[in-house]
Amino acid sequence: MLAFDRWRLLKLTAAVLFIFGIISLALIYFIPAPPSKIAMATSVIKGTTYDFYAQRYRERFARANVKLEFRESPGSVETLSLLQDAVSGVSICLYVWGHFGRRTHARAAIVGDCL
Repeated sequence: MLAFDRWRLLKLTAAVLFIFGIISLALIYFIPAPPSKIAMATSVIKGTTYDFYAQRYRERFARANVKLEFRESPGSVETLSLLQDAVSGVSICLYVWGHFGRRTHARAAIVGDCL
């Protein structure tokens, strides 16, 4: 039977803490935490459909403690170009993808690095 004296218990505790530390650092490196702030490109004119959906996105992100910043864009083409530009910092955008009769459909596009 193994008898544990203080020295063996100290070495065992140190080994367990070392292994726990290595595993923690590996998880932090390979599975990073989501960002706390995300930029969204959209038209933020009050009272528009874009404003309505943007505010709903802001509320949803706020539940997860993520601050959603809006970057104003004059149109869908410019909005998509902001999304494709790596320097702009925009990770999400709202843009028009189709017009069917009287209804215009909006779509959200997301860049993979913000998820």
